[in-house]
Amino acid sequence: MLITSLAACGGGGSSSGNDSTNTSTVTATVPAVTEATPAATASTPTGGDVIGTLPTLAFTNAGTSTVQNVVITGTSPNNVMTFSSPAFTVTGAGTNSPTFSAQSGREKANGNVIVYCSAGETPQSTSDTGKVPFQQGTRIFISANLTAVSDAAVMRGLSFTDFDCAGSTTTMQANTDGTYTRVDPAGTRTLTAAEIAQFFSADGFTGPGGGNYKTRAYKYTIGQNSRYFTVTKVQQVNPTANYVILGLQTP
Repeated sequence: MLITSLAACGGGGSSSGNDSTNTSTVTATVPAVTEATPAATASTPTGGDVIGTLPTLAFTNAGTSTVQNVVITGTSPNNVMTFSSPAFTVTGAGTNSPTFSAQSGREKANGNVIVYCSAGETPQSTSDTGKVPFQQGTRIFISANLTAVSDAAVMRGLSFTDFDCAGSTTTMQANTDGTYTRVDPAGTRTLTAAEIAQFFSADGFTGPGGGNYKTRAYKYTIGQNSRYFTVTKVQQVNPTANYVILGLQTP
């Protein structure tokens, strides 16, 4: 959900990941601002391996979101997803190991969650300043087959791994007491339940360094199983960069 630049934002000292807050004071719900995906219909493809037009909610690096229809053609398992803005294609998205044309990125939930890197990908070892073009090249597409989550408390007990185009390796553990344990190359720290609630609010969480982070959550359901994804919209101050990050539920 977050990247290494958040380390300067504060949010508690180091943590072993054990919950230490008295559970009697845990807030039952955490209201989360929702940005709804387009409505799915009977003809909506179930994923990237089904021909048709798949509506998505497309997040840009400027923090805005628009509806974009993705055209799926071909024959499974080599179906081709064609995106219009930016223009790119993904081949074999239903296999969860697609080949991107020209650039690179990631695909999850059988082609219902796509991260596209218009500037390609760079490893975590790149300097903060050098990461900016890759960060700002990130685009995230959430399909109509996912639903927006209005209560972030449902994700307590789950773990997430961040992905952006700048090589994020951050992991987040949503603890049962409402706190989050965050691990990145800079170390381990705990974000309080109050801070986490701000991430899911309309105004987002603003750290002492001025960076702002707004997180939106989505649920993907197959049969009786559900997986959660988060999209965090970042306004970074030092170095200056606006971009988005995908949080993947793991394992």
